[in-house]
Amino acid sequence: WARMPKKPTMRAYDYRDIRRDTLWGNLMAGGAGVEYYFGYQLPENDLLCENFRSRDKSWDACRIALEFFQSHPIPFWKMKSSDSLVGNTKGSNGKPWCLAAEGEGYVLFVPAESGEVSLTWSQESSPFEAFRFFPDSGEWPEEDEAFTTIPGEVAQAKLSGSKDRDLVYWLRPARLRPARLQSTE
Repeated sequence: WARMPKKPTMRAYDYRDIRRDTLWGNLMAGGAGVEYYFGYQLPENDLLCENFRSRDKSWDACRIALEFFQSHPIPFWKMKSSDSLVGNTKGSNGKPWCLAAEGEGYVLFVPAESGEVSLTWSQESSPFEAFRFFPDSGEWPEEDEAFTTIPGEVAQAKLSGSKDRDLVYWLRPARLRPARLQSTE
């Protein structure tokens, strides 16, 4: 799926959009994965492709996403798409997305340039810890960037880092202390 810019000032749909909207968009909606088609107007298209290295970044993005969910105690099979918890009532692209399992954890995908994101979760009765993850590289910033939320309040995180990088937040009950977070590099 390719998208041309609507206005001359908009940038063309590229690899970052495919990773965000296709791969992570599907996963954050509760999907089990994606299937890529190379298109028919490209030199390495569906019919003629003999060099799969041209799609290497897509395979890396899939590996990083898979390792994020499988290498940590994230109960993704229990989670439901809950975008309204982060103010995205229409589930729109380019806005934060949320997967939630009440009492067990939350995964928030925050696109680049989203600024601050608020997660409303007044139903929780115990503190949660949040960890940042970079889905473009598989990196977890240093553990001292984790923060604790207070039950019954609106959790609010001011995003740090580059304006051009997407972030994923993993929020889990503070009572669960897994082994050190592992980068997927």
